[in-house]
Amino acid sequence: MIRNLFPDPGERAKVLGLWSAMAAVGAALGPILAGLLLERFTWHAAFLVNVPVMAAAIGAGLVLLPESRNPSPGRWDALATVLSMTGMVTLVYAVKTFGKYGPASAGALLATAVAAVTLGWFVLRCLRRPDPLLGLRLFRSGPFSAGVTTALTTAIAMGAVLLLLARWMQLVRGYSPLETGVRLLPAALAALAASPPAPSLAARIGARTVLAGGLAVTAAGFLLLFLAPAPLDYWPVAGALTLIGIGNGALAIAAAVIMSGTPAAKSGSAAAIEETSYDIGGALGVAVLGSVAAAVYRGGLDYDGPAAGVARESLGGAIDVARELGAEGARLGAEGARLGAEGFQLSAEGVRLAEQAMAAFTHSLALTSGAGAALMLAGAVLVWLLTPRGLDLSAGHR
Repeated sequence: MIRNLFPDPGERAKVLGLWSAMAAVGAALGPILAGLLLERFTWHAAFLVNVPVMAAAIGAGLVLLPESRNPSPGRWDALATVLSMTGMVTLVYAVKTFGKYGPASAGALLATAVAAVTLGWFVLRCLRRPDPLLGLRLFRSGPFSAGVTTALTTAIAMGAVLLLLARWMQLVRGYSPLETGVRLLPAALAALAASPPAPSLAARIGARTVLAGGLAVTAAGFLLLFLAPAPLDYWPVAGALTLIGIGNGALAIAAAVIMSGTPAAKSGSAAAIEETSYDIGGALGVAVLGSVAAAVYRGGLDYDGPAAGVARESLGGAIDVARELGAEGARLGAEGARLGAEGFQLSAEGVRLAEQAMAAFTHSLALTSGAGAALMLAGAVLVWLLTPRGLDLSAGHR
C-alpha cells in the first residue's frame, strides 16, 4: 500500500524509513509490556492484550486507508498454498529432528524428501503460472533480490540469537520478565534512531553501501557476543544489542530497494515476498541455529544422574532437575545422620548440574552468535554484489 500511496520514490523511501521506525517502537514496547503482564498474570495475557490493539487497528484501517488493488488480479491457487505450507512445516520438522537425533534419523530423512518434493513443485508451479501465488520472477531483479536477502538473513540470525539472549537473561542472570524486557531495549532504541535517517544516508553514500553496511554492523554485534570474555556479563550484551539495532536500520532501505525494483502492479506480490522472508527467516533461525545451540548445549552437559533426559532437553529442564535434587537432598538430610551424607551428595550434585548447564547454555549462545555473524557477513557480500552501484532510491522503477 505504501508503494501505491506514495508514488514519488524519494518520498516513499522516507515513509518506509518511518514505517521501519514504528516497527522498532513496537519491538521496544513489546518485551516491556509482556514483562509487566507476565509478572501479574499468566502467559495467556501476552496473547490476549493484542486483541483490542488489533481491533483498533482494523477499525482505523477501514476508516483511514484507501483501497489499493492489482488491476489484473489472478485467481487464488489453493494447491500452491497447500504445497507451500506442507513444504515449510516438513522442512522445519526435518531440521529440528536432524538436530536432535542426528543425520541418520528416518523421520528427518522422510520429512526432507517430502519438503523437497512439495517445495520444488511449488516453485515450478509459481514459475509456470501467469498469475502465481508468489511472484518468484521478481527475483530476476538484482535490487529486489538484495532487499529480500537482507530481510531473510537478518530474520534468521535475529530469531535465534534474541530468543537465546532472553532465556540467558532470565535463567542464567536471574532477571525477571520485566527486567529482561528493559535490558533488551538497546536493540530497539538503536533501530528507532537509525531507521528514519537511513534513506537520506543512502542518497548521500549510496543504497548499496547502506544496505551491505547495515548487515556488516549487525554482524559486528553478533561477533561481539561471540568474542566477549567468559563469564558473559550484561555490558558486552548491551553493546552487541546496540550494534544489532543500528544495523537493523538498514531494513528501512531494504524495503525501499525492493520497491525500487518492482512495478506498481506487482507491489503487493513484492511486499508478500518481503514479509514471507521475515517469517521464513524467523522459523529457520529458530530451527537451524536453535538446533545448533541445542546440540552445543547437550555436548557441554556431562550429567547422567536422575532425569538426565530432561536436563539435556533445555536449560530450564536442567534447573528444575537441579532444584529437585536439592530438595531431595534437604529431605534426606533431615531424616538424620544415617542419610545425611547421601542428602549432601544429592544437593552438591544439583549445584554442579545447575552451574554446568548455565555454562553450557552460555557457550551455546556464544557459538550461535558466531554463526549468526558469519551468516550476516555472507549476506553483506551477496547484497553488495546484487545491488547496482548507482542505484538511486529517488528514481522511479525502470
